[in-house]
Amino acid sequence: MEELRDLKEVQQGHSEILDRTCYGDDHLLLDVPGMSRELHTAQTDIATIKLQLQAIENQGSHYFKHVFISHGASQDGFPFLRKLIVVSGSLLRRSKPLFLIVAVSQDANFQTYPLAFAVVASKTDQAWRWFLLHLQKCFPDNNQMSILSDGGEMVSRALLACYPEANHVDCLCCVQLSVNLYFRDSTLKPLVREAACAHSVGAFHRAFNMIKERSPDCANYLQIAGDRFNLMTAGIAQGFIHSLFPQTSGPIINLFHSYHTIIMLWFRTRLHAAMDHTGIMSPGVQSFMERVSRSKMQWTVIHKSSGSCMVTNTLGEIQFSNPLRRSCSCEIFNKLWIPCVHAMVASDALGPSAESLVHHCYTSVAWFECYISQVHPCQEAQPGQSITTVDIELLPPSTWTIVGRPRSTNP
Repeated sequence: MEELRDLKEVQQGHSEILDRTCYGDDHLLLDVPGMSRELHTAQTDIATIKLQLQAIENQGSHYFKHVFISHGASQDGFPFLRKLIVVSGSLLRRSKPLFLIVAVSQDANFQTYPLAFAVVASKTDQAWRWFLLHLQKCFPDNNQMSILSDGGEMVSRALLACYPEANHVDCLCCVQLSVNLYFRDSTLKPLVREAACAHSVGAFHRAFNMIKERSPDCANYLQIAGDRFNLMTAGIAQGFIHSLFPQTSGPIINLFHSYHTIIMLWFRTRLHAAMDHTGIMSPGVQSFMERVSRSKMQWTVIHKSSGSCMVTNTLGEIQFSNPLRRSCSCEIFNKLWIPCVHAMVASDALGPSAESLVHHCYTSVAWFECYISQVHPCQEAQPGQSITTVDIELLPPSTWTIVGRPRSTNP
């Protein structure tokens, strides 16, 4: 509630600025280089800021093209999170067409963790590749990372070029919409969700075989990719974009200030919350495990040996769990890194507490460590501070709105 209250005050403050400021694009873009210098002076660990311009021949002026911002505090905290990046974008409501892109992750308390922010001239393959190229420099590519996006083929092509080793995951909602659009069968939508959310190979094959029976073409269209997480859609990225929307129709500089201020408030309030929390796990994980543990009474241990247990429920279903190895035959514990109900029952029988089985990235320590680096308010450079400045005339992007029906992308 404190975060929401502070965020509302920030948005109201920026709205007052909008009332006193001209809404034109031409002269307001001149503030973009100055804003980048202010962000540099506000950081103890310097933020990564990239501004790309397009020169006008024989005129000495430049068109605005792209700007990328990633705070040093976000980069410092990312090693303490699960290696998942959610990327999404949205068109800005402006006289000149601009496209907003954000990259976020999720902290130990299941809260949105901002990683990077960009405004590009238009939604193109080149713009997505430019954003992901700079994102990769801040958050390097590796085979343990998963990137979830709702951008479709355009983002997929850019990911293959910039993040070749990472797992690329499509937003589940977008996959379901595509299946419904291309194959016109409403019965496929729940089956697609069942297959996508399956943790074990057997459960996936059961759902996927039902898809094959109903529509072989749909089965060929779908593919399995990436690991399993507690989120399967780009909703957290879209939610973060929504928090920036009050500033998207006004001066572009207010959008940058709003992004910076939101991160500053979130990091400050969450650090205080993590310091005040006394449990082993974060509050979000505690609530999640409490919901899972409600079905513990339905399961009983029928055999114990070498640190593993065979558990069964009232319906006769049998699962094998080894709490010390953090594994279970249902694969939920293996994938989510949070004990499933079978692992909880087994841990009660064998001795170790279920809380001790949670992966480090979901503990209160990780929650605290990812917010140690703080973001500071923007301020003017001090007199003795050396900052490189470039005097340029910055113009709106040289783009135009394409009129007509979009090109068909049917397979």
